[in-house]
Amino acid sequence: MLSINEFYDIVIPRLNDVPFITYNGTLWSVIVKNKLYKDDLDIDLLFPAEVRDRLKTLFSDFTILRDDVYHLYFEFHNRRLDCYLYYDHGSYISESSSYAHLADELNIDPESISLHWDKNLIFPTYPLIFRNQTLNIPNKPELMLEEHYGKDWRLWETPEGDSTVKGIQVYRTVTDHKTEFFYKHNNTPYYWDKNGFKYSFIPVTPSSQLLKC
Repeated sequence: MLSINEFYDIVIPRLNDVPFITYNGTLWSVIVKNKLYKDDLDIDLLFPAEVRDRLKTLFSDFTILRDDVYHLYFEFHNRRLDCYLYYDHGSYISESSSYAHLADELNIDPESISLHWDKNLIFPTYPLIFRNQTLNIPNKPELMLEEHYGKDWRLWETPEGDSTVKGIQVYRTVTDHKTEFFYKHNNTPYYWDKNGFKYSFIPVTPSSQLLKC
């Protein structure tokens, strides 16, 4: 099995002429640790949807795990390249891959639970040299990570989302196209939202839209 660093060194050089944005767990690793998390199985990148066919050509030696208008996932030597495809809506972009498993489970259009990102968080991107390759970093990466991982995003131990941060379990779902967080102390049966309101259950309908980090 390739190491995550070896996989990165194969993937990124192929993207010299393709617009992409470092995203999700890979962005977390680069910003928080300045290195790739060694046990991470994938590289997460955000692409404009119109380059989908071009990506399939560039990575024709990879196995395609999923291919539709919202998602393009590849596998190579047991590592995954997750291509999150986004659409431009003027003041924001939308991507429907982050909660794709929920859309599959609920048999609904992934766009209905897509994430909407304000463009000023992402553009203009800036270059960062990482392992001798150029990554495109969102304009405001810290704010993006806080929106996606919660206020304690720097304290997480892995980019996959450690379930416990400072003794508190973190849960997330998507509401109105934004990630919403609920927190549960290990020694209590209650959940709190970001505003400090207490619940005896996660106020999500349907309940299957809850994702434990």
